[in-house]
Amino acid sequence: MLGRRLITTFKLSCRSSAMFANRKTLFVSLFAAPIFEVCTSYFLGRVLDSPSPTNIALRGLLLSILLMTATFIVAAFAHDRETGVLAQVISHRPLDSQYLTGVILAAVAISTASGIINLGCLALIFPVWSAIISVVDIFPLVLLTGTAFGILCAIAVLVLQDPYAALNFLIPFLPLAVGVLVPLSEYPRTIERFLRFVPPASSLKSIESGAPVFVLSDYLVALALLSLSLLLMRRVAGHFRTKVTLLQA
Repeated sequence: MLGRRLITTFKLSCRSSAMFANRKTLFVSLFAAPIFEVCTSYFLGRVLDSPSPTNIALRGLLLSILLMTATFIVAAFAHDRETGVLAQVISHRPLDSQYLTGVILAAVAISTASGIINLGCLALIFPVWSAIISVVDIFPLVLLTGTAFGILCAIAVLVLQDPYAALNFLIPFLPLAVGVLVPLSEYPRTIERFLRFVPPASSLKSIESGAPVFVLSDYLVALALLSLSLLLMRRVAGHFRTKVTLLQA
């Protein structure tokens, strides 16, 4: 029964997403928008005389996967809040593991599909074959980090009138924080030391080597961020549950 409920949540999360409104939105969300963003990063790097615009494109692709994962989670929570589903779920328990897992699996599936499609297209357009191993190695970290940021930003859905307020801050901040366009080494020393702890900054820097990438510190920080996000979500959901109960009474 638990497995059936998980699958149902997965399907509902996909269906409620704006990405699946019709074929055009699905094409734009999974293919056109990410590849346009990556190509923009590549040509911007060439305009700025970057020594490696191809690496900028690859870092942009990985960042787009991260942000797509986070955006899907926040959008699912926002949609369910508007339809009353979220209040019903939280009324039973503060943090429903089946509901949350279903949303996360849907986000990871969509982001992974988009990443694979766009990586293939990118490999056909730009000379990135030598760095593909590094990119594939960072995929799990990017999905993990996107999930952590998504849950953290989804907390705003429960406490703020604008459910996308936290996400709207994350989207412009993260490209600067992880060194997608401007290397972290160009930042002041104090800021650079701080930003190196923002996953997946250290892993993205390692793409230039073209070798397999596994930066333990990025995974540890991402796992810590995920754990913190889940704890905060549980705490805030408890208050939200109390508020819903009072309103229903």
